[in-house]
Amino acid sequence: MKKLALAVAFAAVSSVAQAQIVGGPHDFTNGFTGNNFAATVGACTFCHAPHNANTGVAGAPLWNRETNTSSYTMYNSTFSATLDGPVTASPGANSLTCLACHDGVATIAVIYNGGTPLNVGGGNTGTLAGTTFGVGVDLRNDHPVGITYSPGTGVGQDATLRAAPTTTALRLYNYGGAATAQVECGTCHDPHDNTNTNFLRTQNTAAALCGACHTQ
Repeated sequence: MKKLALAVAFAAVSSVAQAQIVGGPHDFTNGFTGNNFAATVGACTFCHAPHNANTGVAGAPLWNRETNTSSYTMYNSTFSATLDGPVTASPGANSLTCLACHDGVATIAVIYNGGTPLNVGGGNTGTLAGTTFGVGVDLRNDHPVGITYSPGTGVGQDATLRAAPTTTALRLYNYGGAATAQVECGTCHDPHDNTNTNFLRTQNTAAALCGACHTQ
């Protein structure tokens, strides 16, 4: 009975997510940014697979894209003297799933397909490189990711951060060990819901989203 309840709950969540994806910017069923696909597949397929998913990507349920192997130039204390919190050498797991497309390296139409990459776009090799959606592999001109949310006045802490985000819609990621309260792409963006445009987790009118974490 418990397994059945979990299955029903998962199906309900999946149904809601699909309804929010269909017809939106993350719906690649017919193509993207002017690149037409020769085949039509489900809206969820480009990121998720019900079977034979890529288990090598931590924190990505039923992931249907290849493991991200790109190297990134990170926004860190060497680049900015105002960055006080601990940083990592690479984006965290959540950000890597977003960057699997948005770094402009991966071919959008190619899915993991149980370990045998498959181009479901009829050979389409388009990427997000050169578009407004391709952030590239140099992340220094974007909000830091892979950084610990660390408010306070001590060493490695930032006095301009609020004690905790005041908007519950925002997420901090815990990977275990020392990697807790991590700021990632998914902190501000929900890839399944474009209600607030730009997949923001909450509206940013008068910088309200920014002000949920930052006092200045």
